[in-house]
Amino acid sequence: MKKINNKGFAISTIIYSILIIAILIMGMLYSTIAFRKKTSSDFTHKVEEELNNLEIKSYTICKKSTALHYSFGKLYSGDTLEVGDAFDCDVNGDGAFDTENERFYYLAPENGDTNSNNIVFIYFSNAETINENGVTYPVAQKSSSVAYDSSASGGVVTYQTKPSTAFSSLPSTASWKNTSLILPGDSENHKVNILDESGAKKVENFEYKDRSARFPRLSELKSALGITTIYNDTTHTNSVNSTTYNFLFERTDDFCSISNLSNCTYGYWIEEVSSSVKHNAWVFDAKNKKITTAAGNNKDDYGIRPVIVVDRKNVYYK
Repeated sequence: MKKINNKGFAISTIIYSILIIAILIMGMLYSTIAFRKKTSSDFTHKVEEELNNLEIKSYTICKKSTALHYSFGKLYSGDTLEVGDAFDCDVNGDGAFDTENERFYYLAPENGDTNSNNIVFIYFSNAETINENGVTYPVAQKSSSVAYDSSASGGVVTYQTKPSTAFSSLPSTASWKNTSLILPGDSENHKVNILDESGAKKVENFEYKDRSARFPRLSELKSALGITTIYNDTTHTNSVNSTTYNFLFERTDDFCSISNLSNCTYGYWIEEVSSSVKHNAWVFDAKNKKITTAAGNNKDDYGIRPVIVVDRKNVYYK
């Protein structure tokens, strides 16, 4: 009887051992499958990421931002492009989308034309240019100001102002080499007619020579703000809602403190000139929250806020 019990015990031990080995093998198989699944998932994710990066680098100048500068502008919702949507634009062509220094906001279709394939992005800050080895580079500045035309004078009423002084502070094609001006007419030389607020031609064939950005235009601001008329008289005020359109006010006067800055300029120059006073040009007056005119030789209050023109196919929304 004792032998039978020992024999039964031995058989039980073998069975339990086989079960334990089977469980261990199953555990190892499960772990291997899980590891392979994770490895495969990681590999797939990496491939997708690299393909996305390749897609971005192959044609993209601007891509949607994922974080705001404080509370300025808004994030692209994924439905339709809206005024004030934040984008990071690789303007210097280094392959990076610098959210701190290459932040732009969607302003409008070029010239406010909804049928245009070209769209306009406005820079987040006024810019001051520095010269290094013969190349002019724009630097985002909080308090940089410049005259629209230093030759303009209130005493010379027959003089037609033009942006001959302010133009030189715009980014050069050597610095913002990933963008170019898309202008009607002779785009090779970047020539454009300077208009007044009514659309009348005031200066013919002004040349944006060697510039990769320009001034914002009244037609684009009107489109962005949803207004039909810019008034050039003392009766009307071309007011701008600083809450709805706060992206236009970043790094200006009263809005400086939001960005932890101080002593910002009052606003920035617009491309158009005044129809009634030849030496005046239009400005975005952030201090008084309106679009108005100022003497072209005013070098203390207004700066340059570059805009770039980008083909829609060069904008990445994912």
